[in-house]
Amino acid sequence: MSFLPLLLLVNGRSTRPLYHPDSSHIQEAYRRADTINRDARTKVAMLALQPNWIQGGSSFWYRRDELGGKSEFIRVDARTGAKTPAFDAVRLARHSRRSLGRLWIPSVSPSEASAT
Repeated sequence: MSFLPLLLLVNGRSTRPLYHPDSSHIQEAYRRADTINRDARTKVAMLALQPNWIQGGSSFWYRRDELGGKSEFIRVDARTGAKTPAFDAVRLARHSRRSLGRLWIPSVSPSEASAT
């Protein structure tokens, strides 16, 4: 049996003073949190997954971000759970070079590519 809770409370109050951070401590805490978030993007794959449903609702695609900045697009059959590449990246790159006169990078989604 632990007596730690009894040691922490005296007359219903904590024996330690309450922490009241000043603005510099708060700013530093936010800076550290932002650094952790930025570092996580370069060290952890698949932090977020955004499904994009294909018309009819029987399948969807999502972008899987890999470490090192590469991405791939995956199509999922919602009925079976089977995963396949959303498109043939090499074939798409060749076709984009012929059709557009420039290479379209397959790791960028069509909507992102049209925005640039």
